[in-house]
Amino acid sequence: MSSLYQFTCDDCGLEAEVSGGFDLSMRSASQTIACQDCGSLQDVHVGDAPTTSPEDVASMTLHCRKSDRHSITQWSHPGPCPRCGKTMIRGPLTVSGD
Repeated sequence: MSSLYQFTCDDCGLEAEVSGGFDLSMRSASQTIACQDCGSLQDVHVGDAPTTSPEDVASMTLHCRKSDRHSITQWSHPGPCPRCGKTMIRGPLTVSGD
């Protein structure tokens, strides 16, 4: 399990519980993405630990969980809200561990 944080946008009210970028747990690796079509932040599985690195993810084609046709970008805190563009605020750690 990854470390997850509560992110919020003060402008449009978007909330998301995601890692906030590349995250490596004991068993797997994930990357936060921003989906421009859904207007959401999501963590997607990008590989197994400890063999996956941020450099590996940079060359991967990642997909939104709702549709592989959606336009996404890799997202890291501090980053823009996928709905309105204002910087997302990282709140408390909600889950930690593996």
